[in-house]
Amino acid sequence: ECSMAPRTVARLRGGRGPIVIGALLLALLLVLALATVGLPGSGGEDDAARVTEEERQVRVDDGVALDSSVFTPPADTPGADGEGRRDAVVLAHGFGGSKDDMETMARDLAADGFVALTYTARGFGESGGRIHLNHPDREIADVSVLIDRLAARDDVRRDGRDDPSVGVAGYSYGGAAALMAAGYDDRVDAVASAITWHDLGQAL
Repeated sequence: ECSMAPRTVARLRGGRGPIVIGALLLALLLVLALATVGLPGSGGEDDAARVTEEERQVRVDDGVALDSSVFTPPADTPGADGEGRRDAVVLAHGFGGSKDDMETMARDLAADGFVALTYTARGFGESGGRIHLNHPDREIADVSVLIDRLAARDDVRRDGRDDPSVGVAGYSYGGAAALMAAGYDDRVDAVASAITWHDLGQAL
């Protein structure tokens, strides 16, 4: 049976490598995180085309509405347990971007048997609110609300009550959100971040 590996704690020291190296690192880290789970399927273009997208505005604790999408695989895709539940992944975009930047990755993950959630951070795109630069009480708390949403779904595997089997991945601004979410929310089982910071004050 497929289950998320224990959370890996990583501290990334700032580097000045080319953007392409950072992008490759993100891909590698995500693959390594998911490899500890064991990819449920062998998703291809046909599987990705059959993925279902559900869009929803999610209201967080201070009333801000976040634009989000959940991508789910066809029922016959391997990776579900006996009750039809699957592991989930939250994908966070870079600064100035939106959930649309993560759609291809989300569809690929869903084609491989995961439930993938994308969202637009507050202050960007179709989401409300103002930018708070990954403030724990704002952007990071928002990720926890999105994890709550996953925990309430009938198609997401749970490690316990209100505790979905979930990983968080992202790059740059979203990479910091992924790292911080893992630090603040014990329900995060795996984290994959790239071209990001471990201390925003130092990075600036």
